[in-house]
Amino acid sequence: MDTGICTKVLAALIAGVGAMLLPLPTGADDAAGPLGRDLRLDVLCDDFEREDWAFDPAANSDTQGYWTGSYRGAPRRLERVVPPAGGLEGSRGALSLRTEGDTDAHPNQDDLINRDYTSRLGRTLTRADRPVFMARIWMPPFEEWTPGAANVGFRHEARSQQMVGPGNSVGYYYPSIWLRHMPAGDDATEAGPRWYLRIGTGVAPDEDAGPIPHAGWWTLALAFDEDGVGHYYARPGVGPLAPEHRIWDTTRFRPAEGMNPQMDSVAYGFFSLGYPADGRLTPPFILDDYEVWIVGQEPGGR
Repeated sequence: MDTGICTKVLAALIAGVGAMLLPLPTGADDAAGPLGRDLRLDVLCDDFEREDWAFDPAANSDTQGYWTGSYRGAPRRLERVVPPAGGLEGSRGALSLRTEGDTDAHPNQDDLINRDYTSRLGRTLTRADRPVFMARIWMPPFEEWTPGAANVGFRHEARSQQMVGPGNSVGYYYPSIWLRHMPAGDDATEAGPRWYLRIGTGVAPDEDAGPIPHAGWWTLALAFDEDGVGHYYARPGVGPLAPEHRIWDTTRFRPAEGMNPQMDSVAYGFFSLGYPADGRLTPPFILDDYEVWIVGQEPGGR
C-alpha cells in the first residue's frame, strides 16, 4: 500500500469535513481509476499482503483494524492465502472467506464488515463523491457451492431520505450483489449459481439477473452517480471495468410502496457468508484488493 497516497487523500477528506462534501475534480485523469473516478481511498482498503494478517472471530477484529464481524456473527474461517492463478498481477496475498454456522441461528449468515467510513475519514461518503466500491472475487467450481443457498454477498449499507419511515429513522438500505446457488424453479429456471441483486428486505424484492456463466475470477462493483442511483457491475477476470459490464441499476427494482432509494451517503461495506442449515463448512470464496474510488482533487487543487 502506498502510504504517501493515503496521507494525501486523508488530508483532503479531513479538510472537507466542514462542508461534508468533496469538490468535484477539474481535469481529472479518467484513465486513472474505474468508471472515470480518479482518487483511490487506500485508507479504506486491504490488499492482504501482510504475512501476519489474521482475524480473531472471538474479538471480531483483524490485525490491521480494517475488518470486524457483525451482530449476526463473524466468519469462523478467514485465512490469508496465495491468490489462485489469473488474479491481480503482483498480488501475493488474498483472503479465503469461509464460515461454519450455528444450526440454531437465524438467518444462517455471518458478516465481515469494513470499518465504517466516518471513523476513518471523519464523514460518510456521499453521492457528490460518486463512489465506486470494487472487489475481485474468485469463485470455486460450481459443484462445490452450497446448493439452494445465498453463498456470498458483496454488500454496502447506504442511507436515503426516501427510506426514512417507521422503524427506519435514518433511512438505511443495503445495495448488494449476491452469489446464490438456486434450485430449479417453477418458471423453468435452471439450477445453479445466479446473480441476485438487492436493496434490502422489505424495500423491494430481490432481482434475478441471470446465471453466472463460469467460476474463477470476477470483478464486482457498486457505483453511485450524482443522482444517487446505484449501478451494479460484474465482469469476468480482474481487468478494468467498463460501462458494458453493468448488469443492473436501482431504478429497475420493483419497489414496495412506490419507493426507489437514491443514495445520500454510504456508511460501510461488508461481505455476507451464508452457511447450510446443518452448520457445515462453506466452500472457499477468495477476496483480493477491496477498493474504494471517488471523484475529487488533491489538496490545493490540480
